[in-house]
Amino acid sequence: ALATSNLAVNPALFSQMSFDPSRDFAPITIVAKGTYALALNPAVPARMVTELIALVRAAPGKFNASTAGAGSPGHLAVAQFNSMTSADLTAIHYKGGGPAAAVTLAGETQLMFSSYTTMAPLVKSGRLHLLAVTGPKRSIAVPDVPTVTESGLPGFVFEEWYALFAPAKTPRERIERLNAEVRKVLAQQDVKDRILALGAEVGPDTPEALGAMVKSEIARWSKLVRDAGIKAD
Repeated sequence: ALATSNLAVNPALFSQMSFDPSRDFAPITIVAKGTYALALNPAVPARMVTELIALVRAAPGKFNASTAGAGSPGHLAVAQFNSMTSADLTAIHYKGGGPAAAVTLAGETQLMFSSYTTMAPLVKSGRLHLLAVTGPKRSIAVPDVPTVTESGLPGFVFEEWYALFAPAKTPRERIERLNAEVRKVLAQQDVKDRILALGAEVGPDTPEALGAMVKSEIARWSKLVRDAGIKAD
């Protein structure tokens, strides 16, 4: 099955789930990591993350970020931003990425964390200002845009990922064969180009690396969700 980064977030958001991500799935490989980014309404006078942090701190409660819903990736990114900066950025929830982008365009909110795919047409038309990408390194989709770390907030990393899992207790040899076959597919240039066009990059890895990442992500998001008091819709 193909799962997204929500697999590691949902245990923190929902008190009851019908499965345990760590126990019930056998990791195969990461397929891709998506480019997530921070974009501003162009009227916001910040061109570095340090400048944005200063603006938010100087006007507590005055800066709002639109999200695609409570507990959404954008909401978690806002919580992480506040946690790392001691800022007072307010998350305002909408029903989906489109409505969230629309209110930022209109100036009803000042910024948004979202997948680059969602905001790309608005950035290219100049209607949103792309301040930074949130991955650990620059994205090949927008190589001229700095990371949040480069722009003034070291250690801020927020990625969405897509990975393949099998049922728990799947034989090891089958896991290894699936991993090898997926790697062959992801090595094809047309596949790489197609994934890049969607604002993501291929990211195959070992089953062990994926398993370790999921456990780390579950611990990370559990603490953030608990500390911020986030609840899903």
